[in-house]
Amino acid sequence: MEKVKEVKCGNVLFNVVDIFGNQHEECRVTEVYKNTVAVLDTDKQTSWIIHKKDLGLEMEAPNPKNWANSHFDLATTKKLGIDGGINHRFEKCTARKL
Repeated sequence: MEKVKEVKCGNVLFNVVDIFGNQHEECRVTEVYKNTVAVLDTDKQTSWIIHKKDLGLEMEAPNPKNWANSHFDLATTKKLGIDGGINHRFEKCTARKL
């Protein structure tokens, strides 16, 4: 994972991990927010969100301590990935005969 000093729109980042845990080889920064960066994967032409702390940057507005307990678990989301988070409940179901 790439560690950077500063991020601006138009920068190209290499080997970064999005909030779902997916690795991207080359991304172009499209927007910079307080705690996150929006990027465009140049290979797949898809947009993703990356946390600034994953890039080694300081977050401008860190979340309160109780936010992590009341919101989704980021570590679990990264383990499941985007496909596992959406479709994992369907893989366990067995088909019924009509």
